[in-house]
Amino acid sequence: KEAVGEAKEVIVPYPAQSSEVRWRYDPAKGAYLRWKTGEPMTDAGGKQLSAANVILYFAEHLDTDIVEDSNGATSIRVVVNGLGTAWLLRDGKILKGNWETDGHNTPNFIFNDGRTMPLKPGNSWVEVIPLDYQPVIDGVANDRLKGASTSGSSPENAKETPEIEPKEATPTSTPIGAKPRPTATPGQ
Repeated sequence: KEAVGEAKEVIVPYPAQSSEVRWRYDPAKGAYLRWKTGEPMTDAGGKQLSAANVILYFAEHLDTDIVEDSNGATSIRVVVNGLGTAWLLRDGKILKGNWETDGHNTPNFIFNDGRTMPLKPGNSWVEVIPLDYQPVIDGVANDRLKGASTSGSSPENAKETPEIEPKEATPTSTPIGAKPRPTATPGQ
């Protein structure tokens, strides 16, 4: 089985007081269960949310001047076209690779050698994560650029190999991945 290592519990360090996410693998269900700020996250019927696959999709997050609410909070533009880091959690394991898309199509999740990352049959949940976040896997903070597998090798054979650095995203005409063009500021 292709895996980089064990991943029984994964914490995505979104702001802890309002949004920290935790995924715990339940071997009896063969799925990850989702927790938010320490509480099980449930559907309208009270059933805890679960996913056969959890994809950690690392993407550039850019500040904007678009005001979202009456408190003055501004929106974030997430660049989701080009090439970037992706980690796949399934069966209590983690596989490290990349996402790739032109911004018009659904991303492909691939290893550095171009092979498709094998999703488990069932539902998938995608966590879009800022580039500087370090998810905690089984109690250890992980940097997205360390331990990427070029072949999806097993934990026993895993090597620390540099991951492909994301290419500069090419803006598309779609809102997804579109980047603002710099504008001259008066007086500069």
